[in-house]
Amino acid sequence: IQEAIRVAPDRLLVGMGADQYRYHSAYHHPVHNTYLLLLNEGGLMSLSGLLLLLLTGLPAAFVSQSRRPTRVNGALTLTILLIYALVLNSFPHFYARFWNVPLILALSLSCAPGRAGAFRPLRPAQEIIHA
Repeated sequence: IQEAIRVAPDRLLVGMGADQYRYHSAYHHPVHNTYLLLLNEGGLMSLSGLLLLLLTGLPAAFVSQSRRPTRVNGALTLTILLIYALVLNSFPHFYARFWNVPLILALSLSCAPGRAGAFRPLRPAQEIIHA
């Protein structure tokens, strides 16, 4: 991490390229911090893109939390976003597609229309069986 902090000012505009940090590092390993890895490999544009992606969940969570039926969904979204942002401090690889799934699930909680009551089927089960 200290090496990545030292190297980062030289790579602010144009990074070294995807998965190139390990080849330029004295330790031949990627940085185990996604934020520093993106700053070194992709530059400020890459890091700001990740931060903006994380920040897109905040308005949805706050709006969802302001309505009584979906208040729990907003709290869950905020919790998942916070955990997601904290866990990114320890991952050296972030380029896989499946890393977006927790973020999308968190956003879907707040963006889905809220229902005040419990789930009720459209028709009673007995009508479906006899049909």
